[in-house]
Formats: sequence, C-alpha cells, structure tokens
Amino acid sequence: MRKIELTRGLAKYDVREPFPVGDLELYVGLPMISGEFRLVGFMNKTKIGEFTLARDHNIIYIPRKSLSAGVFSCYVSHYVNGTEVHRYNVENLIITDLNDNLSAMPEIELINSKLTELTDKAEKLEKQLTELITSFDKRAEQIDELLKATTDTRADLLKIFKWAYKVESEVPFLDGGTETEFYEKFGIKGDNDNEQ
Repeated sequence: MRKIELTRGLAKYDVREPFPVGDLELYVGLPMISGEFRLVGFMNKTKIGEFTLARDHNIIYIPRKSLSAGVFSCYVSHYVNGTEVHRYNVENLIITDLNDNLSAMPEIELINSKLTELTDKAEKLEKQLTELITSFDKRAEQIDELLKATTDTRADLLKIFKWAYKVESEVPFLDGGTETEFYEKFGIKGDNDNEQ
C-alpha cells in the first residue's frame, strides 16, 4: 500500500524508490477539514476511475487490469455542498512493464535520478574534455618546439654550407663554380640567398 498525504503543494507518495505493482492500493491522508473528497485516476491520460474517499475508509484499489506501462496520474478534489473548492495535485507515477510485471516509481524521483546520472556523465565528459585539451596543448607546445628546433637547425646548416662554399671558392685547386651550383651538389635549392 502506498500512502499519499494531501498538501497544498504537490502531494507526494511515501515511497521514493521503484516498487512492484499488482493492484495499486493507495491510502490517502485527508486533511482535517469538512467536505467530501474524490480521487480521480488516469492511465496515460485516460480516466480509469473516480473514487469517493471517507475518513473511515480512505483506501482505494485500482485493479491491475486498469494499469499498463506509462504514466499513472491522479488528483483529489475537495467538495463542499457539491462544489469543488480545491484540487490537490498528486505527483505522477511512472509505470514500467518488464515481462508482464509492473513496477512504479514517483516521477520526481525518476527525474532526479536521471538528472543525477546525466550530471555525473556531464562531469566525466568535462573531465575528459579538459584532459584532451591539456593533451592538445602539450602536443602543440611540442610541435612548436620541434618547428623552432628544425628552423634553428636549418639556419645552422645553411651557415655551415655558406662557410664551406667560401672555403671552396678560396682554395684554387677545388672545383669552384657559383654558389647556387655548390648548394645544388648537396640538394639545397631555392632559399640559400634568404638565409644568413
């Protein structure tokens, strides 16, 4: 049996975790005010019953055959002299069907558990993204260092080749030739004039 305590806000069930459902048995805690109370129940927005509640008999039974997978919703109306004076909204129950066995869970708790699950997942993804960004930043630094080292090494090699050409051009019994021809012997083309 599940208990519902009527309050001015959203009335909640006394259980906050999933529970098995056969016939849905509900005890409705009525406020200490005069009048008549009726619970109206819906399964997937289809009305499945209207039950009059009394102080000495405020337990209702909703047969299993009226329930299915989906959303069970209800409200309790308070009547005075045949006129509805207040409607107490009750949180929805999410009913699931697993191999013809029904279980129910208050919708707010289901939403909260999903929210917690999604929050945890978002935090894990954020951590992975931060690690990935850090990894990319480190790789970018390494690439910058390699580019600088390559540029520095290339500049040093060009200096060595310029020195070698100068030596070759000053020694009379070596081949000679132009600076461009000298560089081409070693596979250096194009930008020998740009580097100092």
